Order: sequence, then C-alpha cells, then structure tokens
Amino acid sequence: MDYSKAKQTAMRMISKNGITYQVVRGGGVEIVNGIEQPKEDETFEVKGVRFSYGPRQTQYPSELTSSLIQVGDVKLMCTADNEIRVGDFVIMDGKKWRVVSPNPFQPADIVIYYELQLRC
Repeated sequence: MDYSKAKQTAMRMISKNGITYQVVRGGGVEIVNGIEQPKEDETFEVKGVRFSYGPRQTQYPSELTSSLIQVGDVKLMCTADNEIRVGDFVIMDGKKWRVVSPNPFQPADIVIYYELQLRC
C-alpha cells in the first residue's frame, strides 16, 4: 500500500492548522584524533498542533492514569519532515520542552507524522 498520499494529507492538515516550532538537538561530542571536541546544537523547524492530556481533551481518558504521562505533559502532533528523537527539545511558549516519547505514526516504511509527548 502506498502511504505517501496519507503523509501528504497529514502534512497539509498540520501545516494549515499548526504553528511552526523550533526543535533543538544537543550536539554532544565527537572524537577527533583522540580528543573530544564539542559539536554544535542542531536546530530545525516542524509544524505542529498542540494538545493537552486529559479526559476532556482526549478520546482516551485513561492516558492520565498511565505512569508514563505526568501532569503538565503536552502532546504535539507534528510533521515528519525531520526525525524527532527522545531528548530533543521543542521551543514552545519561550520554554524548552523535552521530547519524552516521539511516537511516530508509521504504518509501513514511511513516517506519516509524529505525536510527541513533551515535558517541561
């Protein structure tokens, strides 16, 4: 089955209704001739729609009873232009929100969108 049309539809809907957010990935270090050299942070943008976890904002009221989701966590449905990883940061409302779980919606070999779980 070809999921490229599903990805195009998801990107169109998220782009139409979403906001642009900056994602920051820590650079870490790389070894050059046996010496650790710091790498610069990598930044890129995604379009996303923000949601809250809670019985009124979700079709799954049990989400808040899960030990994986904490009070204050938010959900961001975003485009899959770039790979999102655990530990990346999304700049939202002037704060850095850490990606706890990227939750890619990937029915086959193509990621349609990400449903990020973010924690401040």
